[in-house]
Amino acid sequence: MAARHPLPYAWAKANTLLLEDNGERLLAWCAETTPPAALSELARCYAVDSFEFEPAAALAPRIAALYAGGESSAATVVGEVESAVDL
Repeated sequence: MAARHPLPYAWAKANTLLLEDNGERLLAWCAETTPPAALSELARCYAVDSFEFEPAAALAPRIAALYAGGESSAATVVGEVESAVDL
């Protein structure tokens, strides 16, 4: 199953760029501060169906909130390792 937000968090945060995958289409959210090179790299790596604009002041906290509970969260990984290791 594809990741709902396939971009690495650090890259998404640094470029104020969010890619959403609903299983049928890819939607990219960008801000006025998103570097053109980041948009170019995104288009090179993914077949984005549409690009939407959201002000950076609204998009940055949205990115943080969406990735906070993600499966790739470091806290989740640590929790799984602690469960598997009996010290």
